[in-house]
Amino acid sequence: MPETILRAAAAAAAALLPALAVAAPLSFDQALSLAVQRSEAARAGRASALSATESSRAAGQLPDPMLGVGIENLPVTGADRFSTTRESMTMKRVGISQEWLSRDKRVARQAAADAVETWSALHAEVVSRQLPLWTPATPRSDWPELAEASPGAPRVALLFGPPGSGVERIGGLLAACIPAFRRDRFGPRPPDDPLQKYATIAALGQGDDPSKLVAQWREALPSRGVGEGQVIDWLPFWDNVLLRALRAHLPEATLLLAVRDPRDMLLDWLAFGAPMPLALASPATAAHWLASLLNQLAALHEHDLYPHRLLRMDASIDDPQALSTLVGGALGLELPVAPAGALGPKRFPPGHWRAYADALAEPFRLLTPVARRLGYETQDTH
Repeated sequence: MPETILRAAAAAAAALLPALAVAAPLSFDQALSLAVQRSEAARAGRASALSATESSRAAGQLPDPMLGVGIENLPVTGADRFSTTRESMTMKRVGISQEWLSRDKRVARQAAADAVETWSALHAEVVSRQLPLWTPATPRSDWPELAEASPGAPRVALLFGPPGSGVERIGGLLAACIPAFRRDRFGPRPPDDPLQKYATIAALGQGDDPSKLVAQWREALPSRGVGEGQVIDWLPFWDNVLLRALRAHLPEATLLLAVRDPRDMLLDWLAFGAPMPLALASPATAAHWLASLLNQLAALHEHDLYPHRLLRMDASIDDPQALSTLVGGALGLELPVAPAGALGPKRFPPGHWRAYADALAEPFRLLTPVARRLGYETQDTH
């Protein structure tokens, strides 16, 4: 099932790329930059697949023997200092040790390594045809004042979840029961507004007029079938620099942020892909980028930079009743339970990342600080 999902995501990427990656026709420099990104991603994907293959071969074997050498009771003062032969209590040790792993543990490690090898190879196969990861803006703290919402302003919610968060479960639920929900940004005819374009991140960071972002977003609503302005808009990307526009010009909105334990998120992304067909060149590259994105969400949450609800999907990703309760509570609505099949195939249970702690040790190490920041239990990941 993960292989089928990844191949389908690759096919969808070609249709989405023109609308998502740029704000205008590509200049020569932009085209060159995009080509370099894809070339580098492809090389990284092939290297990651090769590395995963080598790791898989070693996973089922016993650890290498370790040679130990030591000296006990070595004199450090007096006439015999540092002599290994003059003091009768001085002892020399030479030994070989080897960590013992039971057969069951070796089999489990091998299975995890084999799975990572397979997933890495699948991503390497499609990485050059997928969307590049957007570049996060430089962190900032000079936010405009949060305006007061106008009385009677239509209710607006903006939905976002990083890869592996399970945000598509929320999308499936809302599509089944909320007419104002829009997921057209992930279809073949997405809206042509700034919230559809990566270039908006750089433009806002370089001082573009933030009021234009919200004005153009509003102007596009009628063509999306939103007549009264009340909408739940599922966004394909997020960067905190968008707050330059939203704080001052869309204060009536609520941002719905789907999150899970970051290590479970990476594992889910690797195994199942994501609603946005983002290029996963290697688990380590993905972990570094995901940590950067999640640190932005953590900062938004810690400093309450914008009206928002943090939707922790860990316990509800495969529980339709819990999901309806979670999302309905965030929206102040009583939502029905999602119909059978609306949420898609089952995913790994919470904490399943621990089964891959050896196979994905370095990527998990990169994600551990932000996992702690978001309130998730941590453990030694080597």
